[in-house]
Amino acid sequence: RVEIGHSNGTSRGLVLVTSPAPRDGKSMVAANLAISYASAGFRTALLDADVRRGHAEEMFAVHRSPGLADYLRGEATTEEIRQLTKVDGLTVIAKGSGRNFNLELLDSVAMDALLTGLKADFDVVVLDAPPLAAGADALVLGRRADKVVVVLRAGETDQVLARAKLELIGNVDVPIVGAVLN
Repeated sequence: RVEIGHSNGTSRGLVLVTSPAPRDGKSMVAANLAISYASAGFRTALLDADVRRGHAEEMFAVHRSPGLADYLRGEATTEEIRQLTKVDGLTVIAKGSGRNFNLELLDSVAMDALLTGLKADFDVVVLDAPPLAAGADALVLGRRADKVVVVLRAGETDQVLARAKLELIGNVDVPIVGAVLN
């Protein structure tokens, strides 16, 4: 956490966590990173942006809705989607209802407003993004991040797929500050 936190000279900002493919463990890494920041005294938010497959609500025993998708569709306010957890200093925004969800919602003025507000209210925002193989979601979100962490699963992650997907995220002009071998 310290190395990631100070990788671009600051411990603040938006840290996007992704992986080349599903089931690499990125959500668990994102959750543990958020807990680590909060435990170190940083006001931390974990945003589950993997609307199709995310499961922050299960890991933190919070409600799935209202969440990110509901906010982006204009059905909930920022106050309604922020949920306190049992971890001091950690707020979670669950994925919300996935119905009628599309990529354009992640690449919207509403998403920009949400991230701007979160960055103003929290020291660190950990963004649990979909895997790179799931489509352009992580790339769209990556343009808004200050740092990117890539999770690879030991003995499981396909090296050819990983190289191809890392090239894509490398084109998004956001520093990849590290990789986690899970």
